[in-house]
Amino acid sequence: MKLKIQYLFAFILLFSRIIRAISINIAVYSYLSYAQLHNEMVNEFNKYSKENNLDITLNLTLFSDENTTYAINDFGSTIEYLLKKKSRKYDLYIYDVIYTRKYANYLIDLKEYLPPEHINLYNSKDSQKVSVYNNRLVGLPIFLKYDGLYSNIEYLQKYNKNIPKTWDELIETGKYILEQEKMINENSQLIGYNGLFPNFENTMCSIYEFIYSFRDTPESPFPNFKSNNALEALNKLDKIKKEISSDQIFQANEGFNAFNIFNGDMLFFKFWDIEGIGLEKYRMTPLPGKNLETSGSCIGGYNIGIANFIKKENIEASIKVLQFFTSLKQQKNIIISRYKLFSGIKSLYQDKEVCSFINCDFIQNVQSIHRPSYEVDDYDSYSTKVMNYFFEFLYKGQSAEETLTKIDDITRIYYYDPLTKFGLIMISIITITVVVLLYTFIMIPIKKYEIFNNFFTNDQWVMYCSGTLLCLCSEYTKFGPLSNFKCQLGLSMLLFGITFNIIPILYKLIIHFPEKNEIKKWFVLNKNIFIMGIISVEVFLNGFLIYSPFSNDIRISCDNRNFNRCSMNSVFGDITMLSYSIIKVFLIIIILILIFIEWNIKSIYEDIRAILFTVYLESLVIILLIIINYIKLNNYNVFYTIHTFIVILYSLSNYIYVYILRIFIVSRKPSNNYQYKLKEVNYNDMEADTNNLNSNDDEENINNNYYINDHYIPHPNLFLRMISYHYNPNIIINSKSYNMTSSYDNITSSYSNSI
Repeated sequence: MKLKIQYLFAFILLFSRIIRAISINIAVYSYLSYAQLHNEMVNEFNKYSKENNLDITLNLTLFSDENTTYAINDFGSTIEYLLKKKSRKYDLYIYDVIYTRKYANYLIDLKEYLPPEHINLYNSKDSQKVSVYNNRLVGLPIFLKYDGLYSNIEYLQKYNKNIPKTWDELIETGKYILEQEKMINENSQLIGYNGLFPNFENTMCSIYEFIYSFRDTPESPFPNFKSNNALEALNKLDKIKKEISSDQIFQANEGFNAFNIFNGDMLFFKFWDIEGIGLEKYRMTPLPGKNLETSGSCIGGYNIGIANFIKKENIEASIKVLQFFTSLKQQKNIIISRYKLFSGIKSLYQDKEVCSFINCDFIQNVQSIHRPSYEVDDYDSYSTKVMNYFFEFLYKGQSAEETLTKIDDITRIYYYDPLTKFGLIMISIITITVVVLLYTFIMIPIKKYEIFNNFFTNDQWVMYCSGTLLCLCSEYTKFGPLSNFKCQLGLSMLLFGITFNIIPILYKLIIHFPEKNEIKKWFVLNKNIFIMGIISVEVFLNGFLIYSPFSNDIRISCDNRNFNRCSMNSVFGDITMLSYSIIKVFLIIIILILIFIEWNIKSIYEDIRAILFTVYLESLVIILLIIINYIKLNNYNVFYTIHTFIVILYSLSNYIYVYILRIFIVSRKPSNNYQYKLKEVNYNDMEADTNNLNSNDDEENINNNYYINDHYIPHPNLFLRMISYHYNPNIIINSKSYNMTSSYDNITSSYSNSI
């Protein structure tokens, strides 16, 4: 009986452990040479987990040169796809350090999970370069790789030469030994320097580390591509290729290099830190530099990171895996001692035992440079462009200056520069247009030019003109580098400007509506409330824009002259802009309906037609502004020029309404119509005094001012009533005492008791 109970207890215990056990999946992309390393690390962890009752089983999925046709960037995209999809197929990822930025948003911040003492193991600059993005520790290096200079000691000793520390020394030593070997054997196959510029990612390392080695001091940053240091670097590289190497050798792949390294036919060669048969005759040192103090070495390697969307228990288990892989013990015993790779734990290089396995002198003196994967969104595309331009320099005779300019243009953001010739022309056009319109608008209220403004009162005229100028001046925000503030300011000015143009027109059409009702009465008596209401809505929506920051959307042009466009990539911002659009469309539709209704009102007969033309043109311009923001114009000068001229067209449409159409209309009228125009002007003057009316007299005044001819009977159907308003010429806007042939004094007296 006791035995049965013991078996039952053992079974329950085993079953509970099985339930509690967790399976963790890790995805790795690695060259075939590192496949064994990853398998060994996984096996070591599973052994460790079993010995310590962690109840964690680690499963490895290995993508390598042996079992997949993926190139490094293909696998990078595969991992990105899984991460973006938030697939829980894998918990941990071991990835190339060039993709730290690309994957950062999908990986946990290890600072929140790892103990400080473990994080401090990886506090070296090199480890930080490859594992931290936006102050988030998104991974830890499994191992690091460095480029170095391998020197053939046999040849150097034969000719009593030292390992070169500058590129000039390398050229001098290489030329000398190659010449001597040619004298001994004309068929000598000795290669002076390999360069390592194949059509592969190694070329990016070669480019960046070579330019980095031309810093003035070790503390100097990476030289700008337009700097003299970068220009000097490319010219020096071209000299190395011509004097101790060749095009064929520079662009040779890794297989060619490995073959000649093994045969001992390399005098100097640049390569990643490697171990193997045939390397006994070579010594690895930091790459040469512009001077004795500077050098450069591309840093590579693999990080391990944890997905941030997996279950909490999987994250906790994955942390244990990560800690094991990156522990001091495993880094020393497996990474360094067994595979002769560099660890991210810098303190290990103070250990004499470690230095018996690996070149500690190299790692303590190397000046590393990380490829620019942190500076660009799409590193794969960027590296392809850089390499293509560089190959044109190395193998097709393109000048160093042109090459550096093209490479610099890949990431440089161009903008509407007011100091350039083109920028000065555009800003001059805008300024001249502003001055002309401002002069025009100022002249209108003057008595001499009243004939051009018999529709708006002075306050409405100021609002209308201010709207036009706001729209035009919004284009000034397009000059210079864009910012969130400039994007918001430019859009706000444009939207306010359009609204300021719409309000006076809408108000005038409402109060000319040919029917007595309470709605019209309210608008007549509450003009300021109506105007402030619409402006308040505008201010309210503009306030939402503050919480919907713009992003500077980078557009890549066909000639790589990138430029920024204001882009709002938030749902909240899209809703705000949709609200703006709906309101603007609604107001324009109301205006068009009122124009149709009031088409034959005599007192505003010419104005209605001028307004219709203006509204059509303004609507067309607004549609064009929307279209240009959605079509792909990949030339910043073309994009901003079209945008500017569309806004200028919008502003000039208002100018056309004010002057051109009015001159045309007046020129068609008989000269004796001057008194008629004075009557219309007087009508606007008395409208301006509407707000001073006594509330008891309001309805009586409105009733006197508007009446419908006895022959006109309003139709009960709204649509038919609108048609009737449009075609019935007997709708009379003037009061009964109005006399078209009376003198100006009689007109003034006639309206003294009117609105």
